[in-house]
Amino acid sequence: MILAHLVGDQTLPNLLAALALRPACIIHVTSDAKRFAAPIRNLERALALSGLKPVFHNLTLPSANPSPAEVTNALSALPPDRRPTVLNLTGGTKLMFLGGHTWAELNHVPSFYVDTAARAFTPTSSLSLPPIRTLTEVAAELTLESVLTAHGVPSDKLQGHTPTDSELAFGHAAASAWTQDQACSAWVKNLRDAWLLPNGYSKPDAWRTGVAIPPAAAPLAEAAVTAGWSRIDESGKFVPQLPPNRAGDQATRSACVAALVQNLEGGWFELHVAALMLASGRFHSLSWSVESPDRSDLALGETDIVALDRHSLSPLFVSCKSSTSFEKPLEHIFSLRQRATHFGGTFAQAVLCVSRLHYDDQEKNLRDFCRAANVRLLLGEKEFAAWLAP
Repeated sequence: MILAHLVGDQTLPNLLAALALRPACIIHVTSDAKRFAAPIRNLERALALSGLKPVFHNLTLPSANPSPAEVTNALSALPPDRRPTVLNLTGGTKLMFLGGHTWAELNHVPSFYVDTAARAFTPTSSLSLPPIRTLTEVAAELTLESVLTAHGVPSDKLQGHTPTDSELAFGHAAASAWTQDQACSAWVKNLRDAWLLPNGYSKPDAWRTGVAIPPAAAPLAEAAVTAGWSRIDESGKFVPQLPPNRAGDQATRSACVAALVQNLEGGWFELHVAALMLASGRFHSLSWSVESPDRSDLALGETDIVALDRHSLSPLFVSCKSSTSFEKPLEHIFSLRQRATHFGGTFAQAVLCVSRLHYDDQEKNLRDFCRAANVRLLLGEKEFAAWLAP
């Protein structure tokens, strides 16, 4: 099979169609070889990541704004061994579409376009398309890496990991425990006072300092024990659990203590949201606690969750806050949008998930900030559920 497709700035429709047909040869029809060199290169890399390595040829049209006749003539001039057997009309200008459609009709070649909104490969003639998988089937095989590559985004610049089952279970258990808001807040403050210095670094002896567990905070403590991050000593006090054979490593001890406090304080909500996202079946290649070390100016900490949304076929960048009491909300929201666009492309989604309001009058400002930055705000479990509904 020889697939010809029109090349524009958006490569996702070309990627979807090629993966659906898996042709032996692909012809890139472009109006400007220099301008579209990067999209073509990104598309070929994304196809290779997806296991498809056809023979590629470029067909450069005679002008930057080709007429339908120029498109028709250029396709007709192709040698017999490069004559397309199917034509994807998605990607170029409207005039390129018309020229390609005319050529396909004159030469009895099936043609189609990719309708991502309708999730369909739509024929543009009465001729039957060759055997082709559905767009939904193809979308189910996409990965975040292949989509980012198609957009020209270096996915190796994002460093995170897939949450383990025990981490996800901790998120669920902690979410239930944090319904006792005041008790958990008071206990986590006790942990901070006992284990951390004012600058946030761990005290030297924090790893062996036990802290009493009030009854109302016991479910939260038990969730951390089950996750393997802490233990209950012989006196019934809460103590950080160090990795095996690393008790003599001060840097490791400090990092474990700080991570434990962070996860009890707010990291649990990130894992709770990640668990909900994974359970929905809608998201793929989900990574937690994602950093971009090469761009510290964009990081502003880290992105809590990065994933591929298989409904919208776009990268998703999620920031999670256990309450609205976090500092500099305006800067945080615009930074989230900046990171999403830089690392995920123009069509990347940015979502801010907030578990609960700290003060009722904060909601309006947050929604206004998110609207201005093109960030979706999800506030509370009902909005999460509506977002994740099939």
